[in-house]
Amino acid sequence: MTMKHWKLEIDEQKVAHLTIDVAGKNANALSGDVILELKKALDQLSSESPAAIVIRSGKSSGFIAGADINEFETLNTESEAQDLIGKAHEVINQLDDFPATTIAVINGFCLGGGLELALACDVRIAVNQPATRLGLPEVKLGLHPGFGGTARSVDTVGVVKGMQMMLTGKSYSAYQAKKMGLVHEAVAERSLTKTIQQYLDSPVKKGAPGMKEKFMRSGPGRLIMSKIFAKEVAKKAKQEHFPAPYALIKLFKEHGGSKESFLEAEIASEASLIVSKESRNLVRVFQLSEMLKAKGKAVDYKAERIHVIGAGTMGGDIALWCALKGMTVTVEDFNLEALAATVKRAVKLYGKRFRGFDHLATAARDRLIVDSKGDGRASADIIIEAIVENLDIKQKVFAELETVAKPDAILATNTSSIPLEDIAAGMKDNTRLVGIHFFNPATMMPLVEIVSSKTTKAKIRDQASAFCVQIDKLPLQVKSAPGFLVNRVLMPYMLEAASMAEEGIAYETIDKAATDFGMPMGPIELSDTVGLDICAHVSDVLAEPMQLHVPKSIHQKVEEKKLGVKSGEGYYKYKGRKAIKSKNFAKPTAEMQQRLIDKISLEAQRCLTEGIVATDDEVDAGIIFGTGFAPFTGGPLHHNKYG
Repeated sequence: MTMKHWKLEIDEQKVAHLTIDVAGKNANALSGDVILELKKALDQLSSESPAAIVIRSGKSSGFIAGADINEFETLNTESEAQDLIGKAHEVINQLDDFPATTIAVINGFCLGGGLELALACDVRIAVNQPATRLGLPEVKLGLHPGFGGTARSVDTVGVVKGMQMMLTGKSYSAYQAKKMGLVHEAVAERSLTKTIQQYLDSPVKKGAPGMKEKFMRSGPGRLIMSKIFAKEVAKKAKQEHFPAPYALIKLFKEHGGSKESFLEAEIASEASLIVSKESRNLVRVFQLSEMLKAKGKAVDYKAERIHVIGAGTMGGDIALWCALKGMTVTVEDFNLEALAATVKRAVKLYGKRFRGFDHLATAARDRLIVDSKGDGRASADIIIEAIVENLDIKQKVFAELETVAKPDAILATNTSSIPLEDIAAGMKDNTRLVGIHFFNPATMMPLVEIVSSKTTKAKIRDQASAFCVQIDKLPLQVKSAPGFLVNRVLMPYMLEAASMAEEGIAYETIDKAATDFGMPMGPIELSDTVGLDICAHVSDVLAEPMQLHVPKSIHQKVEEKKLGVKSGEGYYKYKGRKAIKSKNFAKPTAEMQQRLIDKISLEAQRCLTEGIVATDDEVDAGIIFGTGFAPFTGGPLHHNKYG
């Protein structure tokens, strides 16, 4: 039998080795064609009665990344979606019911539909390496597992762990997966053959659920657990914005007592989500992230040595993140305490990221080199300046860098508001300067603005974008202009909130107007989090070119040293990093909400019209990934167009 995406071999022990290697793709995904071929293979094997089936990936990138979500976009009705999901269920149920032992060998990522397929196997063996991640992240796309993963995950790891895995979309390392019972073994690659043979010789026997587990799957137990799950989800997501987790909870409450009923009901529930506006928009957000990555891969460039000037919070985080991602990094600062603080944060982060792989944490720490004298400037492929927002100081730094940097080194500034033309005024060759603008905290925020002036070489701009993809960030190419894209869009929104506060509207009311819309944080609390001193500085820089009104309250707070979270008081008072808010405040009106969101939408449209960003998709991507703008809307421009 000839297959395009699967390879089938049967060895002398009558063990069938079924390898997935989706043609023309860097990663395996379960499309309709791939699933149909799997059915053909299982049909053939049913007649050959193999001793066992071992399923693995032919790609080094991982096992299976999930279902092919591009295929979902072709589905216009629930009926069409049910038909596609139903066919996938038929095949994966066939794998689940196969009479011989079935073993999934998992390397790299095993997500979504990939894990759902693996859960249908009798045995799951994961390669214990940092790249191995297992999870059911469908909720992030406005969906829940649809290829049988709802019932099988609960059946495999229990109600609490299974539902939490699906409701959060969290992924797990091989070690974590073994500990929670998601896989049977987490072994080094060199031990795979021996481990597989052990399970071929002694098939696994599944134990019965305990009394506590049985109760949670009973009618009364499911009712109690569903209320608990819904209460936790409500803390982070509103049902009208993110219906998927609530649909999953309803599915469990009504059908979680029977695997067969759970599986059957999953089909209709998933189909309704696939064609929902919220899911379409969240899938769009995923595709926007892939679009930005693709732009970063447009040129073949790889940086090996990075030099960061400035070991403050931003510079230090940029440096430690680059070292985490495999680069040799020198971080320069005359302040030894700042350098020590960077190393301390690095040790903590590396220990967490490489838990169970101490040698990798040590290697990352060794790649991060403190440099109080700037010795790393001369050998760096990229030099990133991340110092105070002072034009004179920045001009002096780049004039010096020209004399010591390699001729082909990228010279970059992390400025958040100063036009590149001004910084480059003192340079002999201003074509080398590019903006690589990270957002705080740099270790968590996915977006990086790649800023180019009229004189920045396209090659430098594209290489800077490639560098961002290399460190797992999303590069957004923007033209040099006051505030670039994200700060330019955010500042009118935050200033409007300050104006509303001066009008006597309660801080809590203003913030709730924004969070009710779907923003992750209200603009008043956001200003406190950023720091009112920073807000005052950026608003002063942008006030004239953007014709902004800067409310007096911002500068007044700064004069009173009420800077926000970092000083313990800004607009709000803080206990640690938590704002102390009154529970007695007026409910926001629709007009208040519109007043705030319109500031974002109007400025976003201006940025597109003025060519700050090339396309409306890139504007939406930048604002979603740079500000957390309600992702279920698809972005401000998309929301304005389609509602």
